[in-house]
Amino acid sequence: PPQVNVIGALMFLVALAVVFGGQLASRARTRRT
Repeated sequence: PPQVNVIGALMFLVALAVVFGGQLASRARTRRT
């Protein structure tokens, strides 16, 4: 079913965004400190 593919892609994008956001926040904190 297409729903499974959409859900999988959505979860992948969310996970990628979380990882990218975490790295960006970590860099920002390191620079500020």
